[in-house]
Amino acid sequence: MKIFVDGGIRSGVDVFKALALGADAVIIARPFVTAVYGGAEEGVKAYIEKLGTGRYDENVWSDESGRD
Repeated sequence: MKIFVDGGIRSGVDVFKALALGADAVIIARPFVTAVYGGAEEGVKAYIEKLGTGRYDENVWSDESGRD
């Protein structure tokens, strides 16, 4: 059984928490809709960048940090 978290995901930290708690994937929809209405293509790009930046910071605390 696959576990998808849908709802409450607003940042890279939220993605990391859901995955750390055992989710196989997260679904992010509402923040993208808000980004489209608030800033069209540029708003979506800015939101994706924000998620990516947050995800990079969490790598320090995960197995993806590259440390042995």
